[in-house]
Amino acid sequence: MNEVIACYREAIKLGVNDAGVHANLGNAFSRQGKFDEALASFRKATEVAPQHAGALNNLAWFLVTTKEVRLRDPREGLVLARRAAAIDPSWNNLDTLAEAAFLSQQWQESLGASRKLNRPDDIRPHPIANAAQQFATTGVGSSISSATIGAESLE
Repeated sequence: MNEVIACYREAIKLGVNDAGVHANLGNAFSRQGKFDEALASFRKATEVAPQHAGALNNLAWFLVTTKEVRLRDPREGLVLARRAAAIDPSWNNLDTLAEAAFLSQQWQESLGASRKLNRPDDIRPHPIANAAQQFATTGVGSSISSATIGAESLE
């Protein structure tokens, strides 16, 4: 992994200013547990290409799910996830939107995004859909996390 990071850093040093390079560097840092560096790389990717759905989604997912609690920001993650899904309503972007909305207690938005994740032949709904439906109906869930519903398997 150190070699991967070195390659991305060298590319940046040589003048490659590409959202994908910065996002991939962020992923590599995150895998190594270097969360501050990962966050900086994900942010740089969105600065380089503010309308790049993948870069927005990577930063949103990081802010919503990072293991480094002090760096979590589900509300900012939700804003970024909305932008990513509006640009490209792909499965990954909708999954991040469902998670970010859920952790920001936006039950209806989470439910709507998670329902879009299911294919017509899916027997079981997306895990967040059940929880979002429950909380949208009952209003319960002020201190919920994705781990509570088993959504960590979505990472």
